[in-house]
Amino acid sequence: MPVIVGTYGASTKEKLIALEAMVEQELLKRAVSQRAVKSIDDAVVRDLRPTDVGQAADKWATAAGTSTTPIASGTLTDKMVFGVYAVSMEKNEANTSGKVWVSTVKFMKGTGGATVKDIWNLQGRGIEKGEIIVGKAPIIYNKSETFRIDAVASSTAVLCLIGKVVEPKGELISPE
Repeated sequence: MPVIVGTYGASTKEKLIALEAMVEQELLKRAVSQRAVKSIDDAVVRDLRPTDVGQAADKWATAAGTSTTPIASGTLTDKMVFGVYAVSMEKNEANTSGKVWVSTVKFMKGTGGATVKDIWNLQGRGIEKGEIIVGKAPIIYNKSETFRIDAVASSTAVLCLIGKVVEPKGELISPE
C-alpha cells in the first residue's frame, strides 16, 4: 500500500480544525506511550513556538535564500513530542524586490537530517498569498528525537510552522 504524503491544494476551516484535533490526540497517545508524560491527565497540549524548534526567540525568523537553508533543528527532550500539520508565510516588509515565497519545506530526522520524513512543495499552492498550506499527514517528532527542517525560498522569507506540542504540566504551562 502506498504512503501518501505532501500537501493539500486547498482546505476548509472545518478540515483544519479536525486535523488539529487529530494531531493533538496522536501526540497525546505518543507522549503517554513514550513516557514523555505520566498520563493524559498530566499532559499539556499547546501551540508550537519558534523556540521549541531551535529558534532564538518566540518570533519566526526564517532567513531562507535560493538554496536549502535549515530553519529549525535540535534534539527534543525526553519530556516533549511535537507535530507540524501546516505552514504559512509572513509578509516580509523589508523585502521590496517583489514576490517572495517558500517553494519547499523538507522535514528530516536524525543527525544532519539523515532520514527525510516528507517534502512539502508549496509553490503554486497559495503560500505567496498568505494562505495556510496543510500537510496530508502531520510530521511528528518523538521524544529525544533529533530533527531538522529545511526550506528553499525565492529570497528572504519568514515561514511559520503550525503545530502542537505535548509536554508535562508545569514544564512551560501550569494550568489550574
